[in-house]
Order: sequence, then C-alpha cells, then structure tokens
Amino acid sequence: MTNFKVISNFLRNDKNDLISTQPVKSAPKTIERYITKIEDNLLIYRTHHYNVKGKKVLVQNFKYYAVDVGLRRLIAGYRTQDYGHLLENIVYLELLRRGFNVYVGIIDNLEVDFLALKPNGERQYIQVAFKTENQKTLQRELVPLQKIFDNYPKLLLTLDDIDPYANYGGIEKKNVLDWLIQ
Repeated sequence: MTNFKVISNFLRNDKNDLISTQPVKSAPKTIERYITKIEDNLLIYRTHHYNVKGKKVLVQNFKYYAVDVGLRRLIAGYRTQDYGHLLENIVYLELLRRGFNVYVGIIDNLEVDFLALKPNGERQYIQVAFKTENQKTLQRELVPLQKIFDNYPKLLLTLDDIDPYANYGGIEKKNVLDWLIQ
C-alpha cells in the first residue's frame, strides 16, 4: 500500500541510504502530485487492492509497479535483497501482457500478490517469491492463498531449484521462468 506520508517522512530522514545529499522536505500532498504525474506519463502502473471476500475494489489502497524494471533499478539501486520485488514487477507486467486486469488481493489481513481477472470471468490468484526453499518462507507465501476458498487456480511462482513443481492442497508451485514462457 502506498502511503504518501511514509514516503515524505522517508525523504526527510537524513539517515536513509538512497539519498546521498541533504534530506528533502516535501509534503505528502506534493509527493502524491509527483507520483500522479509519473503515472500520467506512463512510467508506473497503479494497481488497486481487491477484497477477495467482499468481491470489490478498494479505491483508496493501491501499489505501484514500474513500466520497465530498469527504472526500478535506477531508483532503488542494485540492492541484492530486492530480487523478490523485481520478480513481482516482472510477473505483473506479464499478466498485463496476457490481457488480465491485475489487482492486489486482500483476504482478511493478508495480501495475495495478484488477483488476475479477465472480462470473460477467468481468474487466477498468484503469489510471487524469489525462493521458498526455507519452510518458514514457504508457509508465509502459502497462507494467503490457503485462506481463499473458491475453485479458481492458485499459483506460487518462484525461482526455486529444489522441488519447483509441487502442489500444496490445490496451490500449484511453478518455476516462474517456465511460467513466463508458457
């Protein structure tokens, strides 16, 4: 979820490592205007949250994805811990390319990375994780999908080498590279 106040506070902090010069003082409303202009210029996509149980779009909650992951690298730098977010951005762009309307799913207080809908009623729930070889990570990624009790496909996309094709009670785990070339 994007919170312009949090971004504003982050920019004011002189201890963050993304800003090498002086802290930037900017009001949350100004940050919102800048981001809206960036979106208007087609550099980022805004994705709304969708309440899975209530079956409605939440208008005030949204996330942003870069039109080009190179732009994300330009802004965030080359931090190695960012691979999961890059992978999520790539999956988002692929879902758009495949003709889906893409939302961030909300179930209870948990987030499903993507709820992908097509006008013909096709629906998929997708979690994206860089690696899930650690059991704690695997469980964390599965829990939101396990809380969804409809019969639409549920996918966990990862770059795992070990057991890349498993099924967890109807949740299909796939290698994201294979999924991308389908």
